[in-house]
Amino acid sequence: MNESPPDLEEVQPEHPPPTPAPAPAAAQPAKPDPTYLQMLQAAITRMAGNAFLAKGWSITLTTATLGLTVKDGGPAFAWIGLVPVALFACIDTYYLALEKGFRNLFTTAAAAYNAGEPPSFVMSPGEVDGDKFRQAMQSPSVWGVHGPLAVALLLAWLWVIFR
Repeated sequence: MNESPPDLEEVQPEHPPPTPAPAPAAAQPAKPDPTYLQMLQAAITRMAGNAFLAKGWSITLTTATLGLTVKDGGPAFAWIGLVPVALFACIDTYYLALEKGFRNLFTTAAAAYNAGEPPSFVMSPGEVDGDKFRQAMQSPSVWGVHGPLAVALLLAWLWVIFR
């Protein structure tokens, strides 16, 4: 009952069965490099960060001015405190207008990218003229922060005057 193992040649076929060739892939148009979109997104992020910093500095300086106004009782401090609020509101508005310009560039570039067109690498959002500045100033992200700060300074001035 002792059988010898079968020869390997008997077990395995001489040639393995041919593997089918992969189906040819449909020709996909090559997408352009997304570097331009990344550059625009980085610029948008920087503008938003700068606007955030302007808000932070405005709040910080207004808080310090409010403290001086109430503690020392000088109504002039309240009026002096309106200067940084107005300046930082203008800076915030400027960065918001630039951010909107970059977002418009991004929208145009994304449409071109999806259409397979080469990027233009235009990095100028255009000038911030009076209309763009006014539109940005009307944003709740600007007046919703700087407006209450100005009102708080005016209320502190009234409080000091009439106490």
